[in-house]
Amino acid sequence: MTSSQKKIGIVVIVAIICVAAFYFLYWIKTPTYSLGLVREAVQKHDIEMFEKHVDLDTLYTKGFDEAIVAVNKIQGGTVLSNPLAAGFIQVLKPTVVSALKDKTIAAVKGEAEGDQDKPKQQGGDADNFVKRLKAMSGISNSAFDHASVISKEGNVAIVSIKLHNQKVDKDFELKVKMAKLDDGTWKVKEITNLVDFLVSADKAEKDKIEELNKPIREKLQSTIEVSKTTFNLGTDGNPYFPFFQLNCSTTLKNISSQDITGYTVRYCITGQNGYTYKDVVQYGQKPLSQNEEITMHKSIKLNEFIDVDNKIIKHPSEYKITAEIAHIRLADGTTTTLLNGLPDSEEK
Repeated sequence: MTSSQKKIGIVVIVAIICVAAFYFLYWIKTPTYSLGLVREAVQKHDIEMFEKHVDLDTLYTKGFDEAIVAVNKIQGGTVLSNPLAAGFIQVLKPTVVSALKDKTIAAVKGEAEGDQDKPKQQGGDADNFVKRLKAMSGISNSAFDHASVISKEGNVAIVSIKLHNQKVDKDFELKVKMAKLDDGTWKVKEITNLVDFLVSADKAEKDKIEELNKPIREKLQSTIEVSKTTFNLGTDGNPYFPFFQLNCSTTLKNISSQDITGYTVRYCITGQNGYTYKDVVQYGQKPLSQNEEITMHKSIKLNEFIDVDNKIIKHPSEYKITAEIAHIRLADGTTTTLLNGLPDSEEK
């Protein structure tokens, strides 16, 4: 696994746990009775009271582990299939947990966003991931609904936090485990349904993107016809360090009423479990006149030392490649593009 590949995996994992972190930072600021003391601590920037009622170590340490499980499910089991990658993730864990704690404490203290995001010797990268995730997580598009105690047995209670994500127009539930302290107050210990929450949130976003893309995709399909997509596995024959690639060919035809000056084809490699393992694009090299038909070629490089790539190399028949138009620009200057993410909701 190369350094860049490790960083990509780290970004994904830290991203997921940071989503949970920001949701947590959101709902602790809501006026709910069961979390009133935590709310008061945040309002007064009372870090001593906050740490009394929130166990950041348990919250983020356990949350990190569950986030990895969630990412593994989201990515079709690819995260934990490589022992080297799994081991590296655990080495990273203390740095990420420390960065999340620092970020949370800074927020409670009321420090400015710029002050929170100053790089640190050990946790700078993780801090930057947290900052990036604040924009990506959609937390500004979520609204608190209500909180309620759903179970209480002895010194342990489970509190349900309901959130409405305006981006996907869907409700989500966080279940928070709280422990009773000696003085009768309660302390937040962990999020008990973090895996299900993150997997559900990811699916909801993907489903929403597909919903929004449906009319866009229909418009693209009425402009360029895609047919005869084929692929084969190629190699340079080197017996020691062979080079592998998937050679793809796709036939395109302009079926619109005007010339097309720009277009992009999106290739997806999908496994039998339905998960898309690779998603690459190829830009058109020449304009397409009305009724013109061409064959586009794309080579997708594979690295046998990457677990997923190696599986594709050894069992290509277990995977399929689909091609679709992702973007077009017509002669009159109009463009149509598939969405890669959800547009932000308008700020109130």
